[in-house]
Amino acid sequence: MSRPIQNNSKPGDYVYEPFSGSGTTIIACEMTTRYCLAIELSPEYVDVAIQRWQEFAKAEATMIGDGRTFAEVAKARSKKGASRAKKGASAA
Repeated sequence: MSRPIQNNSKPGDYVYEPFSGSGTTIIACEMTTRYCLAIELSPEYVDVAIQRWQEFAKAEATMIGDGRTFAEVAKARSKKGASRAKKGASAA
């Protein structure tokens, strides 16, 4: 994926990725010093892309709005999901 990025942009350019999937373009942009503007609707793919980028970049993803790390957000979501499951089980 890095070859088309290098052929069609310069270092420091922005690359638009409307279907980021597992994050291949995000990593290719990191490798070629481009900025990737990626969108993904599936939360599962977003999680995979973030995890892949963190492993590649040896960095921690953070939320722009509040500074929480990806790990903190994932932990909060799992607690929220567990409490929803507990409520659903008690309603049955």
